[in-house]
Amino acid sequence: MGFTLVELLIVMVLMAIIIGMAAPAFIGMGRGAGMRGGVRAVCSTLSLLRQYAITHRETVYFAYFATNSPSPSYYYATNSAGMAIISTNYDRPTLPMETVFKEDGVIAFKSDGGLTTGTDTAEIIIYDRASKSTAHEISRTIKINGLTGAIRVE
Repeated sequence: MGFTLVELLIVMVLMAIIIGMAAPAFIGMGRGAGMRGGVRAVCSTLSLLRQYAITHRETVYFAYFATNSPSPSYYYATNSAGMAIISTNYDRPTLPMETVFKEDGVIAFKSDGGLTTGTDTAEIIIYDRASKSTAHEISRTIKINGLTGAIRVE
């Protein structure tokens, strides 16, 4: 009235095959969450800095750094006096998992909320370092309107 050893082994082999086929989907899901989290953190920080610049009537700076090593990309924000604006439990905020900035850069918000570059649109590109070895690179571009300081993700 029970199962034979052969039947149990067949079921275990089928389960292993199904789990093996599903594992890559879960890995990709984690990468997508890392990308969304990184983009969300940068957009939130940019929005905070824009509000800070308008409220305090001073220029603020968002500096970001790409890394080629296994260490994560990081960023920080300062006012015109060089004092840090972002307060975290870490010495500097970093992007999660394998997400990194494409290049180094600085974005400066004026006291009216626009960028110091005038009408030029600034771009910050964040990509998944793990996808660089594949044919399709996973990346997101954060665009900041130079005139209004409006932030959007593409």
